[in-house]
Amino acid sequence: MSSEVADKKKRSWLVYGGILVLVPTLVLVYASVLLYLTWPVSELSVSKSGVFGDRFGALTSLFSGLAFAGMIVTILLQRDELELQRGEISQNRVQFKRSAAAQERSARLSALSTLLGEYKDQLERNEATLKKGVFHGSGPLERIQAENQELFKSKAEIIAELERMLKAPADDVEHN
Repeated sequence: MSSEVADKKKRSWLVYGGILVLVPTLVLVYASVLLYLTWPVSELSVSKSGVFGDRFGALTSLFSGLAFAGMIVTILLQRDELELQRGEISQNRVQFKRSAAAQERSARLSALSTLLGEYKDQLERNEATLKKGVFHGSGPLERIQAENQELFKSKAEIIAELERMLKAPADDVEHN
């Protein structure tokens, strides 16, 4: 598609270049012919100069037509540029959505990893407390064992969630 745009731009510059060369050439030729046909000017009067000026009406029409053609070419070029911009904007939207999904996934993975580390640290603290064996009654021992069971269960759930996220394609995580 970019080669088509490049070809259109090349053609438009050729048209502009042709106009820039052709129009001054036509004006000079037409003015030269008019001066040649009316030379020598025998009388300077308002009526004769009005007739002489009216002979340039064809050039006025030519310039009006060229201006209109230039407007049409400009509108067509702007339309092409607008189509390209719309395509780029839609591609940017897709990229932004992908980037946002990847950031969300990364943040979730980071949070789960941090939580997993916290559970591991708490389990290690509980194990150290159990090894010290300083308990008054059976209450604290049962509480630590129950907490360890909950931590193991939560840790297993987080590990399962991490494995699921790592195995799943990024598009699947995006929709969940």
